[in-house]
Amino acid sequence: MSNIQRVRVLYIVIGLCAAAIVGLTFTTWKLSSELKTVEASVPATSNTIVKPLPAPWPKDIDPWLNNWDPSGHFSVLQKRLDDVMRAMLPDSSFFNMQGFGYSSSNPEIKMDETETEYKVTISVPEERDVEVNTELKDNFLTINGKVKSQQDNRQSRLFYTSQFSQSITLMEPVDHAKMKLDNKKHEVVVTIPKV
Repeated sequence: MSNIQRVRVLYIVIGLCAAAIVGLTFTTWKLSSELKTVEASVPATSNTIVKPLPAPWPKDIDPWLNNWDPSGHFSVLQKRLDDVMRAMLPDSSFFNMQGFGYSSSNPEIKMDETETEYKVTISVPEERDVEVNTELKDNFLTINGKVKSQQDNRQSRLFYTSQFSQSITLMEPVDHAKMKLDNKKHEVVVTIPKV
């Protein structure tokens, strides 16, 4: 490519960039004027509810280490993220790929909530067994466990073990003392009554 051709290509690229900038500027101006028109057409009412600003963070509390959430916003966010991850993982082949920390040997963990209790069900296919340890602290349920399976070959019997961990935030106060764990061979049901 000669120098003249390179200069022409450079001018074309500069012209395209300038056209994109002009187009974006015009679009921004048009949207801004439409927004002003909409704001002007909305009548101001005296019944507008203004939420008070949340209390500032105390200087001696680290929100990432302590369980300090007076407004409940972090708990709601945690529950939504738990729901999103629960919805994504079981059927998503992308996350079943090796290297993403999720494999087909991991159990299915499902949480059901009624007016009186939370019920968490951990289940694995029939050819596998599951062992579970639970910890409930400050409405934060942590489930750790192992999934065991075996495979028989002509020459030997192979045993496989994988570990998993799941944390779930419970939005309402629960009775820690009445938590029940019903352990069947391929399914574990954790029942936590609400207060």
